Amino acid sequence: FLSPMMTLLRTLPVISVIVVVLVIAGFSLTPYVVTFAIIMPVLYQATADAVEATDQAYVDVFVLESGSLGQRLLKCHLPLIIVSLSTAALHAIGLGIKVLVMTEYLSQTPDSVGYALFRAKTDLRYDRVFAWTLVLVILVLVIEWMVTIAKKRHSTS
Repeated sequence: FLSPMMTLLRTLPVISVIVVVLVIAGFSLTPYVVTFAIIMPVLYQATADAVEATDQAYVDVFVLESGSLGQRLLKCHLPLIIVSLSTAALHAIGLGIKVLVMTEYLSQTPDSVGYALFRAKTDLRYDRVFAWTLVLVILVLVIEWMVTIAKKRHSTS
């Protein structure tokens, strides 16, 4: 059902998505809508692949023991796909922050990192450009570190 839409989102150029959403939604919502539209196919594909790769024997045994859909999702599917989802989240975090900042830069969203980068470039303050870049790199590294810690904690429990 969602596959054609995800294929479309995956193949559209990012700048086209930015321009269309900017015209439709205005500059304040554009960064968030575009970021969601770009990372959603990554997360969708990882989830779909993980569910397809789930050994059917586990699901069959769980269905025989307690068959409700909610329990099956929470106690069977989720634990089996959580590693794939956390790996996809790592990829999506880096991509999402890049897209978010680029969209903020292009849409001139006030009070944003992208706008601060634009102002620094315009004012020829390249020290600020490098400082913001360093802040973003550290932010992504910290988030990836936290996801990796959570992933290790889940795999040991």
